[in-house]
Amino acid sequence: PCPRQRQMCIRDSFSGVAIAVSAVAVWGLSEEVWYSIGRQELDTDTRFARQMGLSLLWTAAASLLIFVGAKWKSAALRWQGLVLLGITVGKVFILDLSFLERAYRIASFLVLGVVLLAVSFWYQKSLSQAKEDE
Repeated sequence: PCPRQRQMCIRDSFSGVAIAVSAVAVWGLSEEVWYSIGRQELDTDTRFARQMGLSLLWTAAASLLIFVGAKWKSAALRWQGLVLLGITVGKVFILDLSFLERAYRIASFLVLGVVLLAVSFWYQKSLSQAKEDE
């Protein structure tokens, strides 16, 4: 095979390993967040704190996956980050916001909107820069 095909094969193998490693890392960190928050004495509902901790972790992990995927030009990592971000948004709307009072719910919608706008703006900017570099 030509060197170009070999590079593609190595990149595809690397993407597969990176996806598996990041999925296991997110799962392990989620377990750690869940159990570490459960062991603490909190003034708030432990279930609410655990759910919010998971949402924050997943948002950070999704943003990192999208960033790394764009930096390494790995569509698989970018898609994994986008899927995780979509799951997180669904979880926040369905589960997390049901625990909040009206004022906190409004603030959460605003923060979620800002995060989604920032990630989408950055994602489009990085994709257009990648196209210019090619």
